[in-house]
Formats: sequence, C-alpha cells, structure tokens
Amino acid sequence: MSRTQWLAHLLQSRRAPIAASFSRHVGAATDEAARVAVEAMSRFIDQIVCRIRGDGPMGQPLAGDGLALIVRGHAAVQASIFEALDGSGLPCSVLELRSLTRALVGGIARAAAELAREREAELGRVASEELAFLAHELRGSVGSMLLAYDLATRGKGALDLRALAMLQSGLARLNSQVEVALMRARLEVPLDEHAIDIPVPQLIAEVLADTSLEVQAKGLRVEVEAVTCAILHGDKRLLLSALSNLLRNAVKFSPPGAAISLRVIETEGRLVIEIEDECGGLPPGQTDELFEPHVQRGSDRSGFGLGLAIARRAIGAHAGSVRVRDLPSRGCVFVLELPIKNQAS
Repeated sequence: MSRTQWLAHLLQSRRAPIAASFSRHVGAATDEAARVAVEAMSRFIDQIVCRIRGDGPMGQPLAGDGLALIVRGHAAVQASIFEALDGSGLPCSVLELRSLTRALVGGIARAAAELAREREAELGRVASEELAFLAHELRGSVGSMLLAYDLATRGKGALDLRALAMLQSGLARLNSQVEVALMRARLEVPLDEHAIDIPVPQLIAEVLADTSLEVQAKGLRVEVEAVTCAILHGDKRLLLSALSNLLRNAVKFSPPGAAISLRVIETEGRLVIEIEDECGGLPPGQTDELFEPHVQRGSDRSGFGLGLAIARRAIGAHAGSVRVRDLPSRGCVFVLELPIKNQAS
C-alpha cells in the first residue's frame, strides 16, 4: 500500500471520531445540530478520501445546512482532521501532507462553489415566487377596479355609490402594493446612495400629511406627542414609507372615531417612536408573526401581507428595530427605534 493510499485508509478508518471532533469544534448545541455536523463531516471525509485516491466518484454530495456548515467551519474541518492524524501516533511525510492539503483545499473550494450555486438558485426561486405573488395581487386589484368602473358607468349618468366605493378601495389597494414593491426595490440599493440628514419634526410632519386622507375618511384622531429636534441619517424615502405604513396599519384596524397616539421620544442616543391604536388587541401568539411576509392581521385582506415585513427591513437597514406590544382587549403599540445621527456617527 502506497503512503497516500495509507493516508486515505487512515482517514476512512478514523471517520467517526473526526466527525465527532468537528461537531465539538463548531459548537453544535443540540442533538439535531450535532447530527447535521457529524453527517456533513462524514460525507466530506468520503470526498477527501476519493480525492487522495484519485479514483471513483466523489461520494454523496453535500447540500443544505451541512454544506453551509462545512464552508463556514472550514477551520474546524482542518483542525479535526489534523487532530486525528496527531492522535494516530503515525508520522506523515511531506508528500502525504501535501496530498492532504490539496484535497482539503479542493474539497472546501468545491463546497463553497456548490453553496454559492445553492444560494443563487434559492434567491432566484424566492424572487420568482414573489414576482408571481405580486402579479397575482396587482391583477386582482386591477380586475376589481375594472368591474367597479363598469358598474359605475351602467347607470346612464347616475353614479353607483357602491361601485365608486369599490373603485376607491381598489385604487388604495393598488397604491399600497406599488408602494411596497418600490420599497423592496429601494432596499436592494446600498443605503449610502440615498442617505441624507433628516430632521425628525419634518419626517413626522410628512408622515402625518401622507396619511391624512385615510385618517379623515374614518373620522379618526392622531394625537401627537413629539418634543425633539433630533436628526436621523438615512434614506428618507424608506423611513417615510416605513413610518407611513405603520401609521396606516393603525388606521386600518382602529374603529371609526378612535384615537391613535403617535409618541416620539429621544432617549440614550436613540429615537423611539410609538404608534398606539385601538384595534382591540392581538390574538395570542401573533406579535412575532405580524412581521412575517404574507401574514395579514385580522379579517381585512385589502393588503397582501408584506407591509410590516418590508417596514421592519427598512428600519433594520438603518440599524433600527421594530416590535409590537399587545394591549389586550384594547389595542397594540408598534415601537420603532432608530439611532440619532449625532450619537451614532
């Protein structure tokens, strides 16, 4: 048996302890994480052995979490294998170490390339699904408006108020969908390209103006408590859209005549904006789900469940956060935090 063949045999025979060592090195904290780590490393060793021998197939391909683990934990891969060689008590020649190093580098490079292909395919799949979903929603909105227009013009001069209400609802829905699509496109652009200084009083004034028609249409009141001259630094369009979306959400789920509170507080170098509504409270366990894509609140389906998810992404892009606090049987409070420029710079 040649020395390289001996090296391949040694790795194959030490496969289980090497995989267990790798699991410890990457800090697998649960039984499931340990199982994934051991399985991934075992398959990777099979591939390394095939590379060293230079014959046969490369073994069962890595995929998913196991593939990502090997790429991210490449240092742990090498440490686990060299620990096994040290523990064998058998000397390795320069030729054997060179063969092993080539096999390791080649295997990790192959895994990294495969991971990149996986991620690209997943991004393409998600983008296609989201485009199809958006197209379906837009088609529904346009279809409703065409029907409403047809009904409104059948009366030979007499306008059908129900048809006009349908048309108004369809236009509002279409506007919301287009706004979300624009926000998503904006989020793909580096933030610095659109970043400017934004006085908070000006931003709040524009948010109130942007949502004034919806507020008036339901006979609501927006009670503002804002005493700050703070300045934010970021993409004004994204922040305006995110804040307007959160306020519209409060308008949508508050009953006619209700009051919405908008509080702006400056604390410890951060700006805290609270929007409190009178929606009646949230169902148990729904506070986190609200920010998931395609999850809608309540029975009203006039949106398509992306507004809050996109708002969270927009705020997160500015090193901020959004959360919701339930007020059982009364309403809920959306809490938004952002770094103030003179403290974050």
